[in-house]
Amino acid sequence: MLENIKEWFRPESIAETVEIIANGNAIPYAGGTGSRSARALGLIDLRRLNLDYIREENDWVAIGAGTSFNKIANYQWSDSRHILALALGQAASNPLRNLITIGGSLAFRPAWSNVPTPLLALGASVKVAGAPATEYPIADFLHLKRNSKFFITEVKVPPAPGYGVYHRFARTRFDYAALDLAVYIAIRSDTIEICRIAVGNLIPVARRLAELEKNLTGLKISDSGISEILKAVDLKPLKNSNFSREFLLNMLKTELVRAFTQIREQIYAN
Repeated sequence: MLENIKEWFRPESIAETVEIIANGNAIPYAGGTGSRSARALGLIDLRRLNLDYIREENDWVAIGAGTSFNKIANYQWSDSRHILALALGQAASNPLRNLITIGGSLAFRPAWSNVPTPLLALGASVKVAGAPATEYPIADFLHLKRNSKFFITEVKVPPAPGYGVYHRFARTRFDYAALDLAVYIAIRSDTIEICRIAVGNLIPVARRLAELEKNLTGLKISDSGISEILKAVDLKPLKNSNFSREFLLNMLKTELVRAFTQIREQIYAN
């Protein structure tokens, strides 16, 4: 990755960083995640931009792009946003989690990341600086064409007073996940009012299962037919050298049923 690098930049502000990006072929670098671009001639060190923070703002939580996985995993979440902590606490190894940042992981999305799936289930958004400077819903951000003219500054996560579950399936603790699943449910009078189900690693880009969400919204959480609805989910998993597509689809169905069983247990425990 560094063979063509001829210059390091160490900006002191976001505005200075944007200017460096606009003026040449330099790319941001922070923590343990960097670009694989063979064309890059310069690296921009983001560590002086003070993007390492977790702040509560009007019930939302703002996470600076330079915040490490371990800092997020060890944060004392007060609601179902803890599924983000569960996901990041299972990614890579402990030493690497002290280096890897949420911004870098979202920008380059390595196979071990686990970041997009819980953020989709939580309805998070991603703020970027550059051309253009804006804020994207996480689903829109994941489908952006890679653009070297902007960089991530912050991830914003709204309140999640409902019930959340995160599951990850891999052969071993340190293996890449073949499947990760995040579910967030909000209940009113025993009825599913908000339903977000996100799946990652099984498919090229993590996404929500919109049709399944639609079929479940409005049902009683105790409805015995929910399991059959979950088992009817249909998508084509990526080719995997370790597992057949049939096995992975059945695993998804199993994990969905397990997730809703766990949510019911949380609800009735209260």
